[in-house]
Amino acid sequence: MNLAGGRNCIHCGRLLPAENEGHRDQKLACCECGAAMTPRRIEDTLFDECDRCGGLWLGPATLGQVRSGAEARARLRSFDLLPKAVPTAKGTADGGYRRCPVCDKHMNRSNYARGAGVVVDVCKDHGSFFDRGELARIFQFIEEGGLEKMRQRAEEEQRAQLRDARREAIQIGASDTPAFLEPAPRGTAIDLLAWLGRLMSYRGL
Repeated sequence: MNLAGGRNCIHCGRLLPAENEGHRDQKLACCECGAAMTPRRIEDTLFDECDRCGGLWLGPATLGQVRSGAEARARLRSFDLLPKAVPTAKGTADGGYRRCPVCDKHMNRSNYARGAGVVVDVCKDHGSFFDRGELARIFQFIEEGGLEKMRQRAEEEQRAQLRDARREAIQIGASDTPAFLEPAPRGTAIDLLAWLGRLMSYRGL
């Protein structure tokens, strides 16, 4: 966190992005502490930073940049360092779900990705809120290959489900199973899911 009006980061010395004053008419309220969040822009990366607790609000487009682009992560890295303290439990003072700062509806809590260890507050229409340190943990997860490992696990689970479905079809006397169901394909996950759909349709499920 830097002083208001500062031009350089007090941590790394890099030039800070100017406040993006034209991004919206008024500042959003922080989902965690209620303080104003300052809208910021670093080239084409837009986000809001809480002036008090350091929480970050990212819209859907910026979330996509973070997921797929190392450059976007590099731009945001100095705004969210891993904290030394253990993060506190999520929720408002009364234990309820947080509200979206844009539409004021209760947000869902969702695991960013299996294995990431980060539960994010999500409004499916407007964006996600990250407590201080959460975005840095996600950066670490992505850069250590977490998303690729998650994709590989998902494909392995799909293949296992298809093998089980095929085995069950054989066990229930599927000697007359149509040729288009045998054998299970070895192509992409989409091919496997399509094959499973044909099997379920044939079995009337």
